[in-house]
Amino acid sequence: MINAHSRLRRIPLVLITLVISGCASLAPPKIPDNFAGDYTPITEYLSALIPQQMKKAGIAGLSIALVDGDKLVWSEGFGYADVDAKIAATSSTLYRAGSVSKLFNAVAVMQLVEQGKLDLDAPITQYVKDFSINSRFGSIDDITLRSLLSHQSGMPSDIAGGMFSKNTPSLDSLLGNWATSHVVKPANTHFNYSNTGVSLSGLAVQSVAGQPYDTHLKNAVLNPLNMQQSDFTGNLQGSNAAKGYNGKREVAELPLRDTPAGGLNTTVDDLSQFLIAVHGKGQYAGTELLSESSLSEMFVVQNTENLIDLNLRLGLGWFHANRKLGGRYSVVGHDGRTVAHSANLVTAPEAGLGVIILSNSVDNAGALGNISRKAMSLLYQTKGLPVLDYQKPNRVDQLQTSADLAGEYAGPFNLIEIAPDGKSKRFNATAMDMQVSLRPETDNWHLVKITIAGLSFQPGDLKSLRVTRARIDGNEHLIGTDSGQPFLLGDLIEPYPATDIWDKRIGEYTLLNPMEVDDFNLKGIHFKRHENFYYVEMIESDNSIAKRPLMPLNDNEFIFLGTGRGIGETVALNLSDGKTVLTYSGLNFIQK
Repeated sequence: MINAHSRLRRIPLVLITLVISGCASLAPPKIPDNFAGDYTPITEYLSALIPQQMKKAGIAGLSIALVDGDKLVWSEGFGYADVDAKIAATSSTLYRAGSVSKLFNAVAVMQLVEQGKLDLDAPITQYVKDFSINSRFGSIDDITLRSLLSHQSGMPSDIAGGMFSKNTPSLDSLLGNWATSHVVKPANTHFNYSNTGVSLSGLAVQSVAGQPYDTHLKNAVLNPLNMQQSDFTGNLQGSNAAKGYNGKREVAELPLRDTPAGGLNTTVDDLSQFLIAVHGKGQYAGTELLSESSLSEMFVVQNTENLIDLNLRLGLGWFHANRKLGGRYSVVGHDGRTVAHSANLVTAPEAGLGVIILSNSVDNAGALGNISRKAMSLLYQTKGLPVLDYQKPNRVDQLQTSADLAGEYAGPFNLIEIAPDGKSKRFNATAMDMQVSLRPETDNWHLVKITIAGLSFQPGDLKSLRVTRARIDGNEHLIGTDSGQPFLLGDLIEPYPATDIWDKRIGEYTLLNPMEVDDFNLKGIHFKRHENFYYVEMIESDNSIAKRPLMPLNDNEFIFLGTGRGIGETVALNLSDGKTVLTYSGLNFIQK
């Protein structure tokens, strides 16, 4: 749920992770030589690989399932569902699946489309009558179910206030938050991952179904798939429910308001039934969950016209991988992350192969993705065919690149500053107090080298990483590629002058209404002035600092600049009892 689009959420952090993993990775177990048609070597290999990945990532418990066609061929648990009580994780351990929930929400929408109760391309206000949101981009009629399910609606990413709580607000309480919020982008022009957008589509389901969202999902989707242990209550509980962990620290998985976006509680055994229906083209145990045409429409790429999205391809609920099994079979899926649980579900629908992984730990090292990719490759090899690491044609050739990287860029949650080194054609880049050297290669692309204690080096994991500057839709961006696949690193910031009004806002702000989930709390915000623009330092729960450049819109509002989650969202500043209060994502901060 938290950042499904996590390719490079924080580029400096990723670079550090790559360095560490490149220097200290464990040797993987040996891959079997020949196992066509035999799952035993796969399960033996994965049974050795998974504990290694769990130890490396600090994961307490994990469950995995492999699906081939209409068969669950293997499911197993590793580690602990409850560390203190020494309760082992099994294939029937209940986890919070996070954003994997969005696939089920999309199925529920498509079912109602088939019944003629919803239209993918009608304004969402046709179904959620009380919905309103402010827009600087004209009419909100382009906010449709299609744009919501494909994260192109321009809706804000999250409403943090009230998202997790022991006394969770109702789903429709979001209507009050949206009424005072703003659209962040024009619809159908940018990918902007939005939990609130998916929740809005869930309200449309609830409205036309005439019953609570969780009840409808249980009756229309979970029960027909015989997913008896699963629910959309948003409250993870029961004797087989896993406790949550961040490293060795136990973390409470509180009830969730935004159930369509992340409220599914489930097991890998239950989720395997969902993949069996997907492999069966919508059929499950002789009944139709969804028609073949509706399921196929869910896989159709929705953002082909958005060059700014580069190689990111998304359907209705599904994300497409940038590789194909054997150069033939498309791979789609979804990740999930909540307060303390992680998930990964991938499938090659035409090949009928799928992998499901659920964990009760924060996966900061990408272990679930590593396991999933290896498992999918091994599954394909059971067909007696080698896996070709086929990369789909990318959009790099369409970019108008420049060799001059100098400037300040608003990146995903961070400020990136790049300047010439003054001695050569190289550039020095700084973000999160980390410095890298950018060295010219060919066609305006630059190699990335790490600088630590004055020494520059290039770990093996960085050898495929390149950086350039490119103009897209009239704007300048910092672009990276990894193994030829492009991604946005940041937007060039155009300098603007300081003003007396905004200078008075400079200072520290403390949180007035903390969330009940400590790991998600912002400890505070420092409003500051750079030489060329204003920015805020967001002090996070782990004491990390994210620098986020901003643009004032008027005397009382600004938006966050750049790329990534939360970008383009409006922050309001108002006086209360003589003090300035900053309101962002349903949270209030007061100036010291």
